[in-house]
Amino acid sequence: MRTSPYKSQKASTETFQYTANFDFVPFIVRFLQGEKFKQAHHTLPIGKPESLTLETIERFREVLNRATFSYLCQQTGWQRSLFLQAHKEHPQQGRLWDAPNWQDLSLSFSEQSLELALAIFNISRRPPGAQTTKKIKSKDADPKEQDTIKQQLRVQNKHIKASQKHLPTLAPERNGDLLFHHIAFCRLVETKLSGKCKSEDFANNPLNIITHFHRFDTITDEHGASFERLLAKDMTPLLPWLGLDWARQWVLTETERWNGGLEQFHHYNQNMSTMLKHWLALVVGKEETHCHLLVPLVRYYERLFEKYEQTQPWVEQFQLMVRNLRIMERQDYSRTWIETWTPALYLKRAYDEATTYHPVEREPAQRLFMECYQHSSFKQALEKIHELTEILQPKVG
Repeated sequence: MRTSPYKSQKASTETFQYTANFDFVPFIVRFLQGEKFKQAHHTLPIGKPESLTLETIERFREVLNRATFSYLCQQTGWQRSLFLQAHKEHPQQGRLWDAPNWQDLSLSFSEQSLELALAIFNISRRPPGAQTTKKIKSKDADPKEQDTIKQQLRVQNKHIKASQKHLPTLAPERNGDLLFHHIAFCRLVETKLSGKCKSEDFANNPLNIITHFHRFDTITDEHGASFERLLAKDMTPLLPWLGLDWARQWVLTETERWNGGLEQFHHYNQNMSTMLKHWLALVVGKEETHCHLLVPLVRYYERLFEKYEQTQPWVEQFQLMVRNLRIMERQDYSRTWIETWTPALYLKRAYDEATTYHPVEREPAQRLFMECYQHSSFKQALEKIHELTEILQPKVG
């Protein structure tokens, strides 16, 4: 029967290696699979390679690579999606896990992913139980045992604070790091662990900004500049599938627009319009055609107005929120709301412009975008946007 070294000695390299082998890797597996996981009882130091055995690191790498692709497949890849192959072929249709779709693409991870995983493991440490607290305070307990427990708790608290401090310094660069960092953020948002870290700690990843814009204080030009990382050669093959998840996430966040009062309503609208403005500027501002990356926006507006078929309740709720404001203030709030729909008007112009080209002259990206546009109910969504804009648009005279 295996006996934990924690029962007999203070924190050391040996005890850390034990925790890494038998607690850390299983925890990460459950965390990435989206399963309900048990909070850790122990912690591990960050930046000390000697605390991890080579076996642990190899197991972690294998888990990370498989779980990241598995997550993508579960979120987006179970359905066929249109994609470009090397930006040269005609739009194809396939699933993420079909190897020919991404050819030689592979996920690359660095030490950043390991440090992130260690930080998440540490902040998930559950507080000392009643029995442990009782032992520390008991006058009848063995003083040596009390000292051992106190020392362990001091070490663990040190690791937790170091992890919380380290999170905002992580700036993922490789494609695998970006995806794992994004998955970790999404999982933390779903669990009670989100209270142990801030959304701003994950602001160094453009995927987080795009999908969870409403969770950040302010979307800045610096955030927008980071979007260009997604157009790198190691990321663009994945964007058609990631984009499907963006559309889903944006529709899900609609409740956040309305559930927090006027201030949250304004914050949501400002961040969303800024995020979309930067994404549009990047996608359409390059010499190389990237208009196929407008597909997530088409899907978003289509699904939003399919889900919320009746828009009158929105108008009524908005009017209720601004009923005590002056006219100019009402107009400011309605304007920021309207700006979240402005990209939809651009999509219509982009489609009309693409139709002016002879089919033979159209770029593959244009054909992909046009096919999505034609086979969607975007036109109906656009009609509703025009109706809402007419109601909310400040009128003169």
